[in-house]
Amino acid sequence: MPEAPASTQAPQGARADGDPGDVDVVLVAGNSRSGTTMLARMLGRHPRVVDLGELHFAEEMWLPADRDRALGGDEALALADRLLHNRREWYHRPHVPGAFAEVAREALAPLAERPGPVRGHDVLAAVLAHEAAAEGGDVALEQTPRNVFYLTELLDLLPRARAVVLVRDPRDVLLSQKNWWRRRFRGTSGVPLATTFRQWADYHPLTTSLLWRGGVRAGLRAAEHPRVALLRFEDLVQDPQGELERLLRPWGLDVAPGMLDVPRISSSNSTDRGGSGVDPSVVGQWRTGLGRAETWLSQRVTAPEAQRLGYAPVPLRPPVLRLAGQALALPGKTALAVALNRGRSRSLLTSVRRRLRG
Repeated sequence: MPEAPASTQAPQGARADGDPGDVDVVLVAGNSRSGTTMLARMLGRHPRVVDLGELHFAEEMWLPADRDRALGGDEALALADRLLHNRREWYHRPHVPGAFAEVAREALAPLAERPGPVRGHDVLAAVLAHEAAAEGGDVALEQTPRNVFYLTELLDLLPRARAVVLVRDPRDVLLSQKNWWRRRFRGTSGVPLATTFRQWADYHPLTTSLLWRGGVRAGLRAAEHPRVALLRFEDLVQDPQGELERLLRPWGLDVAPGMLDVPRISSSNSTDRGGSGVDPSVVGQWRTGLGRAETWLSQRVTAPEAQRLGYAPVPLRPPVLRLAGQALALPGKTALAVALNRGRSRSLLTSVRRRLRG
Protein backbone atom coordinates (compact mmCIF):
# COMPACT_ATOMS: atom_id res chain seq x y z
CA MET A 1 0.00 0.00 0.00
CA PRO A 2 1.46 3.40 -0.92
CA GLU A 3 2.17 5.83 1.88
CA ALA A 4 -0.29 8.60 2.55
CA PRO A 5 0.86 12.11 1.69
CA ALA A 6 3.13 13.54 4.37
CA SER A 7 0.59 16.20 5.28
CA THR A 8 -1.97 13.56 6.30
CA GLN A 9 0.29 11.25 8.29
CA ALA A 10 0.00 11.38 12.07
CA PRO A 11 3.23 12.37 13.80
CA GLN A 12 4.99 9.51 15.58
CA GLY A 13 3.75 9.23 19.14
CA ALA A 14 0.48 11.00 18.38
CA ARG A 15 -3.02 9.62 18.74
CA ALA A 16 -3.72 6.49 16.72
CA ASP A 17 -6.83 5.76 14.68
CA GLY A 18 -9.83 4.92 16.84
CA ASP A 19 -8.59 7.03 19.73
CA PRO A 20 -11.14 7.25 22.57
CA GLY A 21 -9.68 10.70 23.28
CA ASP A 22 -10.15 10.62 27.02
CA VAL A 23 -7.10 8.97 28.63
CA ASP A 24 -5.46 11.20 31.22
CA VAL A 25 -4.08 8.68 33.74
CA VAL A 26 -2.30 5.34 33.34
CA LEU A 27 -1.84 3.06 36.35
CA VAL A 28 0.91 0.44 36.05
CA ALA A 29 0.47 -2.23 38.72
CA GLY A 30 1.40 -5.78 39.59
CA ASN A 31 3.48 -7.72 42.05
CA SER A 32 6.66 -6.02 43.16
CA ARG A 33 9.68 -7.02 41.02
CA SER A 34 7.45 -7.94 38.08
CA GLY A 35 8.85 -5.31 35.71
CA THR A 36 6.45 -2.47 36.52
CA THR A 37 9.30 0.07 36.69
CA MET A 38 10.69 -1.01 33.31
CA LEU A 39 7.27 -0.73 31.66
CA ALA A 40 6.67 2.66 33.30
CA ARG A 41 10.01 3.90 31.97
CA MET A 42 9.02 2.76 28.47
CA LEU A 43 5.65 4.46 28.60
CA GLY A 44 7.17 7.56 30.19
CA ARG A 45 9.33 8.05 27.10
CA HIS A 46 6.20 8.75 25.05
CA PRO A 47 5.96 12.51 24.39
CA ARG A 48 2.50 12.74 25.93
CA VAL A 49 3.08 10.52 28.97
CA VAL A 50 4.82 11.64 32.17
CA ASP A 51 6.05 8.93 34.54
CA LEU A 52 5.42 10.24 38.06
CA GLY A 53 6.90 7.24 39.84
CA GLU A 54 5.36 5.58 42.88
CA LEU A 55 3.07 7.91 44.85
CA HIS A 56 1.78 5.24 47.27
CA PHE A 57 -1.65 6.86 47.57
CA ALA A 58 -3.76 3.75 48.12
CA GLU A 59 -3.25 2.02 51.45
CA GLU A 60 -0.79 4.51 52.96
CA MET A 61 -2.84 7.70 52.50
CA TRP A 62 -6.24 6.43 51.43
CA LEU A 63 -8.44 3.37 51.84
CA PRO A 64 -11.66 2.47 49.99
CA ALA A 65 -13.60 3.38 53.13
CA ASP A 66 -12.47 6.99 52.54
CA ARG A 67 -14.23 7.19 49.19
CA ASP A 68 -16.91 9.70 50.22
CA ARG A 69 -15.10 11.38 53.12
CA ALA A 70 -14.79 15.14 52.63
CA LEU A 71 -11.42 16.70 53.46
CA GLY A 72 -10.89 20.04 55.13
CA GLY A 73 -8.62 22.56 53.47
CA ASP A 74 -5.60 21.81 55.64
CA GLU A 75 -6.12 18.06 55.28
CA ALA A 76 -6.31 18.28 51.49
CA LEU A 77 -3.18 20.44 51.44
CA ALA A 78 -1.29 17.98 53.64
CA LEU A 79 -2.29 15.07 51.39
CA ALA A 80 -1.16 16.93 48.26
CA ASP A 81 2.10 17.87 49.99
CA ARG A 82 2.83 14.23 50.79
CA LEU A 83 2.02 13.07 47.25
CA LEU A 84 4.31 15.76 45.87
CA HIS A 85 7.10 14.64 48.19
CA ASN A 86 6.85 11.10 46.83
CA ARG A 87 6.82 12.49 43.30
CA ARG A 88 9.58 15.10 43.50
CA GLU A 89 11.84 13.71 46.21
CA TRP A 90 11.60 9.96 46.67
CA TYR A 91 9.24 7.70 48.52
CA HIS A 92 12.07 6.22 50.60
CA ARG A 93 13.33 9.58 51.82
CA PRO A 94 11.85 11.13 54.98
CA HIS A 95 8.89 13.41 54.34
CA VAL A 96 9.19 16.95 55.71
CA PRO A 97 5.59 18.21 56.13
CA GLY A 98 4.97 21.46 54.31
CA ALA A 99 8.04 21.26 52.08
CA PHE A 100 5.82 21.34 48.98
CA ALA A 101 2.96 23.42 50.40
CA GLU A 102 3.26 26.14 47.76
CA VAL A 103 3.16 23.66 44.88
CA ALA A 104 0.32 21.81 46.63
CA ARG A 105 -1.78 25.00 46.73
CA GLU A 106 -1.13 25.51 43.03
CA ALA A 107 -2.11 21.91 42.24
CA LEU A 108 -5.32 22.15 44.28
CA ALA A 109 -6.40 25.53 42.90
CA PRO A 110 -8.72 24.01 40.24
CA LEU A 111 -10.65 22.18 42.98
CA ALA A 112 -11.65 25.50 44.56
CA GLU A 113 -13.48 26.46 41.38
CA ARG A 114 -15.85 23.51 41.39
CA PRO A 115 -18.80 22.82 43.68
CA GLY A 116 -18.99 19.99 46.15
CA PRO A 117 -16.64 18.50 48.73
CA VAL A 118 -12.98 17.68 48.11
CA ARG A 119 -12.19 14.01 48.69
CA GLY A 120 -8.92 12.11 48.74
CA HIS A 121 -9.17 10.90 45.17
CA ASP A 122 -9.90 14.46 44.02
CA VAL A 123 -6.58 15.52 45.50
CA LEU A 124 -4.83 12.61 43.79
CA ALA A 125 -6.34 13.51 40.41
CA ALA A 126 -5.39 17.17 40.84
CA VAL A 127 -1.77 16.33 41.70
CA LEU A 128 -1.50 13.88 38.79
CA ALA A 129 -2.82 16.49 36.34
CA HIS A 130 -0.61 19.26 37.74
CA GLU A 131 2.58 17.21 37.64
CA ALA A 132 1.94 15.88 34.12
CA ALA A 133 1.31 19.41 32.84
CA ALA A 134 4.44 20.68 34.59
CA GLU A 135 6.47 18.25 32.47
CA GLY A 136 4.67 19.12 29.25
CA GLY A 137 2.47 16.04 29.07
CA ASP A 138 -1.24 15.35 29.34
CA VAL A 139 -1.19 11.71 30.49
CA ALA A 140 0.03 11.06 34.04
CA LEU A 141 1.51 7.64 34.75
CA GLU A 142 1.55 6.26 38.31
CA GLN A 143 3.40 3.01 38.96
CA THR A 144 2.88 1.89 42.57
CA PRO A 145 2.83 -1.94 42.30
CA ARG A 146 0.43 -2.46 45.21
CA ASN A 147 -2.30 -0.61 43.31
CA VAL A 148 -3.08 -4.03 41.83
CA PHE A 149 -5.09 -4.66 45.01
CA TYR A 150 -7.12 -1.45 44.54
CA LEU A 151 -7.50 -1.10 40.77
CA THR A 152 -11.25 -1.56 40.66
CA GLU A 153 -11.81 1.19 43.22
CA LEU A 154 -9.26 3.53 41.65
CA LEU A 155 -10.67 3.13 38.14
CA ASP A 156 -14.14 3.83 39.47
CA LEU A 157 -12.90 7.10 40.96
CA LEU A 158 -10.71 8.06 37.98
CA PRO A 159 -13.09 7.63 35.03
CA ARG A 160 -10.50 8.62 32.40
CA ALA A 161 -7.80 6.29 33.71
CA ARG A 162 -6.47 3.12 32.11
CA ALA A 163 -4.50 0.41 33.90
CA VAL A 164 -1.92 -2.24 33.05
CA VAL A 165 -1.39 -5.32 35.20
CA LEU A 166 2.05 -6.82 34.70
CA VAL A 167 2.64 -10.47 35.62
CA ARG A 168 5.92 -12.41 35.74
CA ASP A 169 7.08 -15.97 36.41
CA PRO A 170 6.78 -16.38 40.20
CA ARG A 171 10.22 -17.99 40.39
CA ASP A 172 11.89 -15.01 38.73
CA VAL A 173 9.94 -12.71 41.07
CA LEU A 174 11.20 -14.81 43.97
CA LEU A 175 14.80 -14.43 42.82
CA SER A 176 14.42 -10.69 42.36
CA GLN A 177 12.85 -10.28 45.80
CA LYS A 178 15.61 -12.41 47.30
CA ASN A 179 18.27 -10.06 45.94
CA TRP A 180 16.32 -6.80 46.17
CA TRP A 181 18.13 -5.61 49.28
CA ARG A 182 21.43 -5.80 47.38
CA ARG A 183 20.49 -2.89 45.10
CA ARG A 184 22.14 -0.50 47.55
CA PHE A 185 25.45 -2.17 46.75
CA ARG A 186 24.86 -2.65 43.02
CA GLY A 187 24.63 0.88 41.73
CA THR A 188 21.32 2.25 43.06
CA SER A 189 22.37 5.30 45.04
CA GLY A 190 20.47 6.91 47.88
CA VAL A 191 18.73 3.81 49.25
CA PRO A 192 18.50 4.30 53.04
CA LEU A 193 20.04 1.57 55.17
CA ALA A 194 16.69 1.07 56.93
CA THR A 195 15.04 0.38 53.57
CA THR A 196 17.75 -2.13 52.68
CA PHE A 197 17.21 -3.94 55.98
CA ARG A 198 13.43 -4.00 55.48
CA GLN A 199 13.84 -5.41 51.97
CA TRP A 200 16.06 -8.17 53.36
CA ALA A 201 13.52 -8.94 56.09
CA ASP A 202 10.63 -9.00 53.63
CA TYR A 203 11.98 -12.02 51.76
CA HIS A 204 11.02 -15.58 52.57
CA PRO A 205 10.14 -18.02 49.76
CA LEU A 206 6.83 -19.01 51.34
CA THR A 207 5.51 -15.52 52.14
CA THR A 208 6.80 -14.12 48.84
CA SER A 209 5.04 -16.92 46.95
CA LEU A 210 1.81 -16.29 48.85
CA LEU A 211 2.05 -12.58 48.05
CA TRP A 212 2.66 -13.37 44.36
CA ARG A 213 -0.43 -15.58 44.34
CA GLY A 214 -2.55 -12.89 45.98
CA GLY A 215 -1.30 -10.20 43.62
CA VAL A 216 -1.94 -12.33 40.53
CA ARG A 217 -5.43 -13.24 41.72
CA ALA A 218 -6.19 -9.56 42.22
CA GLY A 219 -4.67 -8.74 38.84
CA LEU A 220 -6.63 -11.41 36.98
CA ARG A 221 -9.82 -10.19 38.59
CA ALA A 222 -8.99 -6.57 37.71
CA ALA A 223 -8.21 -7.59 34.12
CA GLU A 224 -11.90 -8.34 33.60
CA HIS A 225 -12.44 -4.57 33.72
CA PRO A 226 -12.71 -3.05 30.22
CA ARG A 227 -10.08 -0.41 31.02
CA VAL A 228 -7.44 -2.88 32.26
CA ALA A 229 -4.85 -4.66 30.13
CA LEU A 230 -2.96 -7.77 31.29
CA LEU A 231 0.64 -8.10 30.12
CA ARG A 232 3.24 -10.82 30.74
CA PHE A 233 6.74 -9.55 31.49
CA GLU A 234 8.22 -12.31 29.36
CA ASP A 235 6.18 -11.27 26.31
CA LEU A 236 7.21 -7.66 26.83
CA VAL A 237 10.95 -8.35 26.85
CA GLN A 238 10.75 -10.82 23.94
CA ASP A 239 8.67 -8.55 21.68
CA PRO A 240 8.64 -5.05 23.19
CA GLN A 241 7.57 -3.30 19.99
CA GLY A 242 4.61 -5.61 19.40
CA GLU A 243 3.47 -5.61 23.02
CA LEU A 244 3.64 -1.83 23.28
CA GLU A 245 1.62 -1.48 20.08
CA ARG A 246 -1.01 -3.85 21.45
CA LEU A 247 -1.09 -1.94 24.74
CA LEU A 248 -1.19 1.59 23.33
CA ARG A 249 -3.65 1.09 20.47
CA PRO A 250 -6.81 1.07 22.64
CA TRP A 251 -5.55 4.25 24.33
CA GLY A 252 -5.31 6.00 20.99
CA LEU A 253 -1.51 6.24 21.06
CA ASP A 254 1.25 5.04 18.75
CA VAL A 255 4.66 3.75 19.78
CA ALA A 256 7.01 6.74 19.73
CA PRO A 257 10.70 6.69 18.82
CA GLY A 258 12.94 5.91 21.76
CA MET A 259 10.35 4.18 23.92
CA LEU A 260 12.40 0.97 23.95
CA ASP A 261 15.63 2.74 24.93
CA VAL A 262 15.11 2.36 28.66
CA PRO A 263 18.18 2.41 30.94
CA ARG A 264 19.35 -0.95 32.28
CA ILE A 265 19.48 -0.01 35.94
CA SER A 266 18.03 -1.06 39.31
CA SER A 267 18.21 -4.79 38.65
CA SER A 268 18.11 -6.94 41.78
CA ASN A 269 20.23 -9.67 40.21
CA SER A 270 23.20 -7.78 38.75
CA THR A 271 25.30 -4.66 39.16
CA ASP A 272 24.27 -1.66 37.06
CA ARG A 273 26.49 -1.72 33.96
CA GLY A 274 24.95 1.12 31.99
CA GLY A 275 23.52 0.83 28.52
CA SER A 276 19.92 0.88 27.40
CA GLY A 277 17.32 -1.32 25.79
CA VAL A 278 15.27 -4.33 26.82
CA ASP A 279 17.26 -7.36 27.98
CA PRO A 280 15.48 -10.69 27.29
CA SER A 281 18.24 -12.63 29.07
CA VAL A 282 16.65 -11.76 32.43
CA VAL A 283 13.93 -14.35 31.76
CA GLY A 284 14.54 -17.64 33.56
CA GLN A 285 17.41 -16.52 35.79
CA TRP A 286 15.72 -18.37 38.64
CA ARG A 287 17.11 -21.63 37.22
CA THR A 288 20.59 -20.74 38.47
CA GLY A 289 19.71 -18.28 41.22
CA LEU A 290 17.17 -20.13 43.39
CA GLY A 291 17.76 -23.07 45.68
CA ARG A 292 15.75 -26.28 45.35
CA ALA A 293 13.66 -25.52 48.44
CA GLU A 294 12.78 -22.06 47.15
CA THR A 295 11.79 -23.41 43.74
CA TRP A 296 9.75 -26.25 45.24
CA LEU A 297 7.88 -23.90 47.60
CA SER A 298 7.15 -21.43 44.82
CA GLN A 299 5.77 -24.09 42.50
CA ARG A 300 3.72 -25.67 45.27
CA VAL A 301 2.07 -22.40 46.34
CA THR A 302 1.55 -20.72 42.97
CA ALA A 303 0.75 -23.72 40.74
CA PRO A 304 -2.84 -22.94 39.58
CA GLU A 305 -2.26 -19.27 38.81
CA ALA A 306 1.24 -19.82 37.39
CA GLN A 307 0.13 -22.54 34.99
CA ARG A 308 -2.87 -20.47 33.92
CA LEU A 309 -0.41 -17.77 32.86
CA GLY A 310 1.85 -20.23 31.04
CA TYR A 311 4.58 -20.74 33.66
CA ALA A 312 5.21 -24.49 33.62
CA PRO A 313 6.67 -26.19 36.70
CA VAL A 314 9.84 -28.26 36.62
CA PRO A 315 9.82 -31.76 38.17
CA LEU A 316 11.36 -31.52 41.62
CA ARG A 317 11.31 -33.69 44.71
CA PRO A 318 10.78 -31.87 48.00
CA PRO A 319 14.23 -31.25 49.56
CA VAL A 320 13.26 -32.13 53.12
CA LEU A 321 16.27 -30.79 55.01
CA ARG A 322 16.31 -27.48 53.17
CA LEU A 323 12.58 -27.10 53.62
CA ALA A 324 13.07 -27.66 57.35
CA GLY A 325 15.60 -24.82 57.36
CA GLN A 326 13.11 -22.53 55.63
CA ALA A 327 10.44 -23.52 58.16
CA LEU A 328 12.74 -22.59 61.04
CA ALA A 329 13.43 -19.18 59.51
CA LEU A 330 9.78 -18.38 58.78
CA PRO A 331 8.49 -17.18 62.21
CA GLY A 332 11.37 -14.79 62.84
CA LYS A 333 11.43 -13.39 59.31
CA THR A 334 7.65 -12.91 59.30
CA ALA A 335 7.60 -11.14 62.68
CA LEU A 336 10.44 -8.86 61.62
CA ALA A 337 8.78 -8.03 58.29
CA VAL A 338 5.49 -7.17 59.98
CA ALA A 339 7.23 -4.91 62.50
CA LEU A 340 9.19 -3.07 59.80
CA ASN A 341 6.16 -2.57 57.56
CA ARG A 342 3.70 -1.32 60.17
CA GLY A 343 4.11 2.31 59.15
CA ARG A 344 3.58 1.61 55.45
CA SER A 345 -0.17 1.09 55.70
CA ARG A 346 -3.02 2.84 57.49
CA SER A 347 -4.48 -0.57 58.26
CA LEU A 348 -2.05 -3.48 58.42
CA LEU A 349 -4.92 -5.96 58.78
CA THR A 350 -6.61 -4.66 55.63
CA SER A 351 -3.32 -4.86 53.74
CA VAL A 352 -2.63 -8.44 54.80
CA ARG A 353 -6.16 -9.56 53.97
CA ARG A 354 -6.02 -8.07 50.48
CA ARG A 355 -2.63 -9.62 49.76
CA LEU A 356 -3.43 -13.12 50.94
CA ARG A 357 -6.95 -13.18 49.51
CA GLY A 358 -6.04 -11.51 46.23
